[in-house]
Amino acid sequence: DQVDLLLTPSAFARELYVRQGCDPQRIQVFDLGLDPKRLAILEEQATEPAWPNSATPQARLRLGYLGAIAWQKGLHVLIEAVNRLPDDVTLTIYGDDTVFPEYAATLRAAARHPGIRFAGPLPYDAVGAALRQLDYLVTPSLWYETFAMVVQEAEAVGTPVVASRIGALTRI
Repeated sequence: DQVDLLLTPSAFARELYVRQGCDPQRIQVFDLGLDPKRLAILEEQATEPAWPNSATPQARLRLGYLGAIAWQKGLHVLIEAVNRLPDDVTLTIYGDDTVFPEYAATLRAAARHPGIRFAGPLPYDAVGAALRQLDYLVTPSLWYETFAMVVQEAEAVGTPVVASRIGALTRI
């Protein structure tokens, strides 16, 4: 009640605020912005990716995940699903596994499929090139996402997204 204007990154987040009693007239959805030039940097400058463990070009289906290695992101669900797929499918997971090391260790132990690879953190300027190597970006979140920048980035480079039907991901 003491704010003149509340900015939120998605219509979903706005709806949450309204349900909690915030005055809808004081809430404005704004675009977090995306610099398409940043997504094209490596593609224009190099013929080979500048990071190791990139997606395997010869795979029949190349899936990828870019983001936090945290329980609420649902990676354990994705890994269990990929474990059931044929061997010529790959899943490349880009993210820092040192933030929640116990969870990361659990994920590594659960990854029985030969095509699952943990590629580590992705340099900020390599996101566009990494997304272009994928057939699908997968965002298996289990928790509300108020906004998903990686989904916006995937859409900007033309990579289809498979997402959980939860939070802001439902409005992709």
